[in-house]
Amino acid sequence: MKPQIRKIKVQGTAFNTLRKYGQLNRRPIPIEDIAFGERMEFSFERLVGCEARLVRLGQGHGYARISNRIREEGRKRFTIAHELGHFLLHPNITQVFECTTGDLTDYRKNPIEIEANLFASEVLMPSIQFKELSKTTDPTFEGIGELAKKFNVSLTSAAIRFIDCGPIENMVLLRTNSKGQVKWSKAKQDNFRYWIEKDTQIDPRTM
Repeated sequence: MKPQIRKIKVQGTAFNTLRKYGQLNRRPIPIEDIAFGERMEFSFERLVGCEARLVRLGQGHGYARISNRIREEGRKRFTIAHELGHFLLHPNITQVFECTTGDLTDYRKNPIEIEANLFASEVLMPSIQFKELSKTTDPTFEGIGELAKKFNVSLTSAAIRFIDCGPIENMVLLRTNSKGQVKWSKAKQDNFRYWIEKDTQIDPRTM
């Protein structure tokens, strides 16, 4: 049974957050300023066993610790946005969130993490902007890489967003290990009929 995701709720929260700060048409989105505006402070520290940890500090105030091992600017920004998603969307679930690398990359985990990932994508790569730019973007890593630069996000985040919002009807993204085994996959859910299981061995002739 597929998890129930509050997609409209997440999209609405992201849109209203950007509108609140007058950032709907800005690129890249100043997620750090928005987080502080929403009273979610953050810092980069040494963490063990997770990429980020969010703690609620009373009514409407939170503090996120982000792993200082994250070097790529795009991943840092996505992690901040992910924790802000938890902060805004899940106030009544728990006072502490611990997010691993898998939580930030696997779009088939529990609904809470999926919603936080969706919020991060929506707030960093607003639909109106991203859909328009993707119309003239080649479905290649070079083309999607240009989108990643424009929004200051990681290539992976931009590729996943391209699958969800881009003009290509059937497209799948695979992340494999050195042995050619699938670690995770992402496809446009409405159009892709097949599910690619984790650890599936990809034929070496696959493009």
